[in-house]
Amino acid sequence: MDEKLDDVMRRLSQDPKYQEMKRQQEEKRQFFKKLLEKDEKDLVTELRANGRFVDSVWDLVNSENDYDDCLPILASHLKKPHHPRVTEGGVRALSIPSAIGTSDLRFNFAMPKISFVSVGSSYFSSRLR
Repeated sequence: MDEKLDDVMRRLSQDPKYQEMKRQQEEKRQFFKKLLEKDEKDLVTELRANGRFVDSVWDLVNSENDYDDCLPILASHLKKPHHPRVTEGGVRALSIPSAIGTSDLRFNFAMPKISFVSVGSSYFSSRLR
């Protein structure tokens, strides 16, 4: 069977099971996005107060702009409980040569005492409230 991409896409657009799966995926993606936005709200607020107009700590990762003035903020948030994805962004943002010697940098992360669980778990639901 040699279907063209257009034919496959047309068939999938009319497939109720596929459309329901896509709807559920988008619902989960939006839920997770809101969860992370809420989780890193204080961090983003501090970064913005410091002159960094970011929407997420991930905006600093691989940034070509110098953000050495934000290193103490990033380091202080390693000690606060954040979703592992937010903590990962902070660690990656701190993985720059100028972070060496940052006085606040203590690698004792405040990680939640959970294993990796599905996005729809009660842990994540409780973090949105």
